[in-house]
Amino acid sequence: MASVDGYLEDGRVLVEASEATDQLQAKGDYGEPGYEGLKLDLHEAAYLVEEDRLVVRDADSQALVPVDKLVAEGTGRWEDFETQHLVYREYRSRGFVVHAREDRFLDGYERGADPAHASPSTLIAPRGEAEPGDPAHLREIVAEAEALGRQPLLAVVDEESDVTYYEIDHAHVTGEVPDAAEDVADEGEALLLRRRAILRQDPGLAEAGYGYESGGQRYLSLPEARHLAQAGLDLHGPEGDALDTEAVDQRTQAVNEEDAEPALAAYSWLRASDLVPKTGFKYGVNYRVYDDEPGESHAPYLVQALSEDEDTWTLRDLSGFVRLTHSVNKQGIVYSPEGGLMVQWTRP
Repeated sequence: MASVDGYLEDGRVLVEASEATDQLQAKGDYGEPGYEGLKLDLHEAAYLVEEDRLVVRDADSQALVPVDKLVAEGTGRWEDFETQHLVYREYRSRGFVVHAREDRFLDGYERGADPAHASPSTLIAPRGEAEPGDPAHLREIVAEAEALGRQPLLAVVDEESDVTYYEIDHAHVTGEVPDAAEDVADEGEALLLRRRAILRQDPGLAEAGYGYESGGQRYLSLPEARHLAQAGLDLHGPEGDALDTEAVDQRTQAVNEEDAEPALAAYSWLRASDLVPKTGFKYGVNYRVYDDEPGESHAPYLVQALSEDEDTWTLRDLSGFVRLTHSVNKQGIVYSPEGGLMVQWTRP
């Protein structure tokens, strides 16, 4: 398709009506048609110039406006323009129609869809690699997409201007190992040490995936001991004194030297879904999670527990977590006390 001329004025590019502009609108859904012609936003204009389908001139001076000037114009008007434009360009190059929005999102359409007769199917969230990746920010993306009835898609632009895509959704996961804690925990007893507990009387917790047997003793992790204590397991200290969940919390905090509540809450959340959480130490995460008896299957999930607004967790951290889960053929869940989010790498 031959290039057409457009004129930059007040953050928009006007292309006079012609057969070529009709084709731009009909075949790519570019711009807003009007009496004077086609009005392109700066994302559309920059992309079409890059594709040699548009020549832009300044409306006053008639000087040529190259791509970098268009991007600079957009960046001067909107703080996130350059990140959005890189995602816009990449998504368009894959054959999708995508429209800019006035907020930090882009509207994406199914491949081959005609926007004149179809609604956007995807809400794309362009973000830079150093931006926050905590559960609160991820949840905002999901909530915005749900409000519009669309699928959320996180598009992260790295320092080399490459774009990586992630699917985000609520983690609706269930297993096949009913939690026996409520039924039998109050019949058991455990000795609480500094970093673990030893189960003195086991009323059937081993069958539900609790603990680890070594030297004839069944050891419980601190999250297991806390969860069972909440269900009625008797805890005692080395001197025989009765202890409660607060003692477990204190030990967990001392061992981890960080906010232990998210990991403890994640354990109970997973157990409530008939899943069996075990330590994720060898993967560098909080839990590896089984949906069947641990001895009978592999763990299909890895869980990273964070506070809802964990300010040290960026999209770089999220990328590393997702890369890990993908490399070991598991699914990744980012959990906070507000709930779990499933995050997976994808290619549109």
